[in-house]
Amino acid sequence: VARNIVRNAERSRRRRERLAAKAASAAPATATSSPERDPEVLAALGRLRATDREILRLHAWEDLGPSEIATVLNISAGAAKVRLHRARRRLAAELDQKDPR
Repeated sequence: VARNIVRNAERSRRRRERLAAKAASAAPATATSSPERDPEVLAALGRLRATDREILRLHAWEDLGPSEIATVLNISAGAAKVRLHRARRRLAAELDQKDPR
């Protein structure tokens, strides 16, 4: 049992290192997706809770998928998907509030 626990811990450590390396080597966002070019989006993000801002930035700016976000935030992949969905909904609501078109 102890040997299996050690093996699992070692596999987890390697996965975290690979994810960290992937995140470090990821290319920066393109100019079209840059929030500096859209002050309305930046303002709407500022009105969101910190947890929503964090998950949206991990997804949009760091280009991480739900499973990678789950690893970074130390939550399950299902929880990451749900949080990302809810954060997107809240951001859309903030953007609609600002511009009721």
